[in-house]
Amino acid sequence: MRPLALLFFAALPSAVLGQAKTPAPDNFQKEALVFERSDTTVRMRADGTGERDVHAWLRLQSEGAARQFSVLLFSYAAANETPTISLVRVHKPDGTTVDTPAAEAIDMAAAVTREAPLYSDLKEKHLPVRSLAVGDTLEYEWHVAIDKAEDPGQFWGIQRLTPPGTLIVLSETFTLEVPQDKYVQVWSPHHKPTITEHDGVRTYRWQGSQLIPAPKSNGQGDDSSDATPPKDPDEDADGRKEPSVAWTTFPYLDRGRRLVSKPCVGAGAADRRPARAGRRNH
Repeated sequence: MRPLALLFFAALPSAVLGQAKTPAPDNFQKEALVFERSDTTVRMRADGTGERDVHAWLRLQSEGAARQFSVLLFSYAAANETPTISLVRVHKPDGTTVDTPAAEAIDMAAAVTREAPLYSDLKEKHLPVRSLAVGDTLEYEWHVAIDKAEDPGQFWGIQRLTPPGTLIVLSETFTLEVPQDKYVQVWSPHHKPTITEHDGVRTYRWQGSQLIPAPKSNGQGDDSSDATPPKDPDEDADGRKEPSVAWTTFPYLDRGRRLVSKPCVGAGAADRRPARAGRRNH
């Protein structure tokens, strides 16, 4: 299990805005890219199986961002997960769209397996995106079926939301659905969810945005961004990054640190590491 993982998120370097045909409808035209929306949903069943969905829209505003997302990497665990690329679509400024067939994706071993062979079940689907250019909006949708529980009848996982002063995310939603009658401990001290119950399912939903730009390096000439980003609320007093959300069916939860049995290989806050589009959660 790992953090879905969308994951931990590194900020993209700032870059000069590319020439777009339609002005951006916000105040972030100088950012290399803007995530217009990022939705992640994890649904777990009592037997430890489940599914994970990621749906994201990002506006590419620099040549560097267009290059970084020219090949999407979707991470999954081949031993117990079945991945499906539901949609990869480029929205052009003139309203036309270009789809990339999921059949063009290539399966490869995750890079981490070269350093840690123990995690040889970690795989990545690499999908070159058709006709991607500055000014385009990239939409992708990714589904992972968790077919086999690592521990039958149990599940656990973590999620990291986008920290301040990194990527611009206009709308970010993380939804966790678990059986209403099963014990599940959910830990999220710095991010308050809304909780609902319906048809035997308890739903936790975290919704927000990240509108603080990354600090600009010397020579970029942007006075709107402070040189020092605000403190990440998920960083402890020793500077360690903790999960934004953690959950487990076991009766203990050590601040989320013992929930990850395998390394982070995906993105998404919105699991949104450059050129990645998946994170593992069980």
